[in-house]
Amino acid sequence: MLDTELLLKVKEQILREPERFDMDDFAIQREGCGTVCCIAGWAYWLKHGFHMHANMPHFKAGADAIGIDEGSAGDLFEYGLWPAEWVDLYDEADDDAERAAVAASLIDEVVKRKSVWWAPNE
Repeated sequence: MLDTELLLKVKEQILREPERFDMDDFAIQREGCGTVCCIAGWAYWLKHGFHMHANMPHFKAGADAIGIDEGSAGDLFEYGLWPAEWVDLYDEADDDAERAAVAASLIDEVVKRKSVWWAPNE
């Protein structure tokens, strides 16, 4: 079952520190700002801390954290598979804050609908 509470925590995190949000990285250390994560990375981090088993696929880790299947996770965690409106907004964003705001908007819609509604598995 979709953990909407956790998704809202992810949204709060990426809006609070947009420089630590990047849909291209599950979790990576960057000079100056610390760990940078995508939606899946922040979901896992906020639920479990960052003690992931090295062999666990990132989509599975994020999917397990928020309670969705791996197919739907792929659609949520790969921004190129988001609905076209959000992909365009993310691609057109000028900075980290704008990209975080686009992702937050998508998270709001997922929470509202209680599903990754565009995913074929939903």
